[in-house]
Amino acid sequence: MILLSYDAVIFDLDDTLYEEEAYFREAFMDIAAVVSRERAISQPKVYKRILKEFHDKGSRFTRFFEHVANLFELEQSYHNRFYELYLNTDANLVLYPDAEETLIWLQNRHYRLGLITNGSVTAQRNKIKQLGLGCRFDAICVSRELGEKFEKPHPRPYLAILTQLDVCAGESVYVGDDPMTDFEGANGVGMTTVRLRRGEFEDLDTTGVQVDHEITSHYELKNLLDL
Repeated sequence: MILLSYDAVIFDLDDTLYEEEAYFREAFMDIAAVVSRERAISQPKVYKRILKEFHDKGSRFTRFFEHVANLFELEQSYHNRFYELYLNTDANLVLYPDAEETLIWLQNRHYRLGLITNGSVTAQRNKIKQLGLGCRFDAICVSRELGEKFEKPHPRPYLAILTQLDVCAGESVYVGDDPMTDFEGANGVGMTTVRLRRGEFEDLDTTGVQVDHEITSHYELKNLLDL
């Protein structure tokens, strides 16, 4: 399928360009080491329990580190300690292979590349650094740097990235994985939206959410973009 001609492709980060759980798993290992020392429980056992809780609660659960402290009957000061470990963890992240190849493909064809991501500024900047994305994108917007109330799906980060890229919304494609946050703002400013069915929200019902195209691999972007 061929779309109209585009000048820019803008991506979400977590679970769109890499596996977000890889970052959490590394943080959970660090947290498990702390819990193990404090509660005399083996680190692998603690890690397994934390990971199970994460899978049960899902990434949208905003008080997870407080929940972990309560789970192991630790003082609430450990909540802050766990959160700091998460913010600064060294996870040795890598891009999905199809994302890596597609970024190279897009760069070789001189598309302008943008990145918009929600979440803690420290954690998201840490991920961007670990993935080596700073030199690969023409513009990067961590939405919370604009103000927490302006995180996706608010239109402001989409407008900000368009300004940084110096392109019009109609000349851009936005690629994300989360129907609850990624597409409302992009649609609202006039971008073409592409849902990547992958990760935690792969099978999430999109009833009432407008998405122009769906893909299961970044390679499929090649079939959506006019050369």
